[in-house]
Amino acid sequence: MMRAEMPYPHKNIRLHASRYVGERSYFVTICCERRRRIFASGANAEWLIDNLGAKTATFSFSVYAYCVMPDHFHALVTGLEPASDLLAFVEAFKQATSHEYHAKHFVVLWQKKFYDRILRASDSFDAVAGYIWMNPVRKGMVADAREYPYSGSLLIDWRRSFQPIETWVPEWKSKPGSEPA
Repeated sequence: MMRAEMPYPHKNIRLHASRYVGERSYFVTICCERRRRIFASGANAEWLIDNLGAKTATFSFSVYAYCVMPDHFHALVTGLEPASDLLAFVEAFKQATSHEYHAKHFVVLWQKKFYDRILRASDSFDAVAGYIWMNPVRKGMVADAREYPYSGSLLIDWRRSFQPIETWVPEWKSKPGSEPA
């Protein structure tokens, strides 16, 4: 008698859903499926930024920092209301962009999950933003983060206030083999 095979169990990387609701700040990383370099195209990167702006208004989030890399995307977002829901916001953002991209290119855009960190009182908001904006420098794409055209903020003129000092590192960086970007 053959035993039915169990599907591969997926690790739940999320906290309880209630932890993602409210006026909290989050560091989010979303990776392209198979780490395809979809956003190496400037048109695709700009399209993604436009979609980000549209979804933040709908879901009551602000975007203090973002960076669209060729194969992934980072953002520092904050819920603006007690009912702001990060999981709903990211799901809607990924779903809308996935459907539109797939309709044009017949390719899956995003990996199934995303990485997040709920910022704690000990996390410096500016240091997290700096980490995001410095990503193209760490990858050797530009010498100065302000030169990269697909980084920004939907709230401030970050190029004027940015100080390229990195002191914050996401928690997953310290775990070998778990680094998303």
